Amino acid sequence: MPTPSTTLEGRLTDDPQRNQRNPNLVEFSIAEGTRYQDKKTGEWKDGQTLFARCKVWDTTLGNNIMNTLRKGMDVVALADVKQNSWTDQQTGQKRSMVEFTVTNIGVGLRHATAQVMPNPKRNGGYDGGNRTNTQQNNGQMFQNPNNPPVFQNPNNYGADNFQPAASDDPWGAPMGNPAPVSQNDEPEF
Repeated sequence: MPTPSTTLEGRLTDDPQRNQRNPNLVEFSIAEGTRYQDKKTGEWKDGQTLFARCKVWDTTLGNNIMNTLRKGMDVVALADVKQNSWTDQQTGQKRSMVEFTVTNIGVGLRHATAQVMPNPKRNGGYDGGNRTNTQQNNGQMFQNPNNPPVFQNPNNYGADNFQPAASDDPWGAPMGNPAPVSQNDEPEF
């Protein structure tokens, strides 16, 4: 049975944190609020806010989140949704909680710009969860966008500052001759 999934769009309520008992687990909350226009006054008003507690189990994604995202940033996250139910042993009451396991996340670009830097390639693939600069970056990419972090490269794959080879970058290839333009630009259907 497939796991239900959803998209969360909102702001981080705090800096992402590594779980103390399981350092591979990264946790954070997203405040997803609604706004509506009052029909009588025409003013915009805040509606209800959902505080979604999120978990990330993927090591590479967790490292990227720790190195990139900070409190207050607009984010868009894809998450699997699961409801956990249990009986409180002290009160005997039934409890439940919705858990969001984030599978991908990005910075919202409605009110910001971002500089995207791919993880260095290793052994024919991207990163594999072993960031060598996890402790060195500490989120400095967004503190000084003119001085991006240097990715360490102990295996000498590529250069120290990752630049994809032209064959790896489909957008880096020169564009061919554009299609001729006629007086009737409508496509033939």
